[in-house]
Order: sequence, then C-alpha cells, then structure tokens
Amino acid sequence: MHMKLKLLLPVFFLLLLSCEEKRKATGSLPKDPLKKDGLYHLRTTSRIAGDPYGNFVTDTQGNIYIASFQKKEGALDRILIAKLSSVGELLWEKGQQSTGRAQAITISPEGKIWICGFFQGQLSWDGSSIKSKENAMFWARLDQDGKTEYLEKPAGEIMATQLHTNSAGEMLMVASMGKSATIGGMGLDRKVDETGAVILLDKEGKTKWIKALKGNVKRILSDANNSFWLGGDFKDEFYFEQDSFQIEDPFDRDGFLIRIAEDGSWSKQIGHKGIRRMGYS
Repeated sequence: MHMKLKLLLPVFFLLLLSCEEKRKATGSLPKDPLKKDGLYHLRTTSRIAGDPYGNFVTDTQGNIYIASFQKKEGALDRILIAKLSSVGELLWEKGQQSTGRAQAITISPEGKIWICGFFQGQLSWDGSSIKSKENAMFWARLDQDGKTEYLEKPAGEIMATQLHTNSAGEMLMVASMGKSATIGGMGLDRKVDETGAVILLDKEGKTKWIKALKGNVKRILSDANNSFWLGGDFKDEFYFEQDSFQIEDPFDRDGFLIRIAEDGSWSKQIGHKGIRRMGYS
C-alpha cells in the first residue's frame, strides 16, 4: 500500500504541474497556420464548471465568431467576443474591458452578428453605452469588422441562453426570466411555475412576440420553411402555449421536440413519456 502511494504521488504532482501550465497559457497560434491544421488556443477561461464556456458561428467565408468569457483580476469574468479566420488567425476581439459573459451568438443572412450575454457596471462599445449595478442582459448587433451597430439592455429580469437565426433573418431567443421583462419593445409577466420565455424577433431586433415556457431548451434549429425547432428536456411538467406534458415519476426526466411557426403555433411531442430516466424517450 505504501509503495503504491509513493508511486502515485510523483504522477499526481506532475499532473498538477501540467494543469498549472495550462492555466498560465495565453492566446497562441502556430507560426504558420496556413500550413497546419489542428486545435487552436484563443484564451483560457480559468473556470471549472459544468456550464458551457462559449458558443460560435461561421460565415460564408469560413470565418469563426466566438462568444465567451475569460476570468481576470479579482476573479471577475470579462466578456470575450472574437473573430478568427478559417485557419485560426485572430482577426479582432471585443469586450475584454467589460465585466460579464457573452453566452449566445448567431449570424444573419446579411452577415450581421447578433450576441447576447450579461454584464455588470458599464458596457461601452463604439459610442453605444449601457449601465447596470447588478448583472443584466445585453443584446447587441455587430458588423463583420466588430463595430457595434445596436446595443440594448432589456428591462426587468431576463437572461438569454439560446439564439438562432433562420434564412429569412428572423431570430428566436430562449431566455430565463424573473417576474417580468421587456425586450425589443414588448414585455411579459411570468407566472410562478414558468421557467422562462421564447421570443421571436425581426431583422432589426424588434420583438414580434414573447411567450412563456416551462422546460429546459438545449438546442434551436430552423428548417427550409423558416420554422424553428426547439429540443430539450423537462422534469415533472413541460408546457408551452395551451398544452402540457406531465411525468408521474419524481425521479424521471423526458425530452421534447417542438416546431414553432412565425405565429407561434407548434407541433406535438415526439416519443413516449417516462420510458428512460435522465434522457430522451
């Protein structure tokens, strides 16, 4: 037993050193990225958590736009929005002077970059500025050079977690919210058992409708008819609009798949309730 411990301790120490070196790493790229495919390191978040570290989209030229964050001095997270070329070259970055995180990103058919996340204090980009003493959501549109064209702080308690654009340029946003919120000129009062909202916005970021949701949305896609599809899971009960699903077993979770048209109508559940625990049925 003692011999095993003696052998394991040096290995554990080496692993700790390796982890420490990774934490100290800064953004780096191969000297000649045009000649080398591989995994490129932009920034280290320095966070250990189960939540997503970032999101990204690509444009028609293969450039990559990233919404993320990086821990800075005083254990505060700083917003990180970046553009990389198709070979991993860092073209620009934005938000490193602002406290918060960029959480979701999408690109319109015209190539406009829409980003949402949260911030604290003051967010000042390219002549646009918003303020908040507490953590608050920001909602922004950038051009492909990173210049801010639109910046909004929605009123109330709301935090966007998912964002997707269809080929018509409409955007569907999923957000968690408190008692009430207003975004894009339209508001919603949340009932006690509701967990969040689904929001349809036009090309300019103005809200077309906002509806309550009870469930955990994990992915949004759109089809050739520009309908949005939402997939996720729920515990005990899921509902959207006038319909709901229930699970009797308190330890079970089930999956849902819904299709949302422009007017907010939706399709029925896929699968059977309560067949598999902690997964999709």
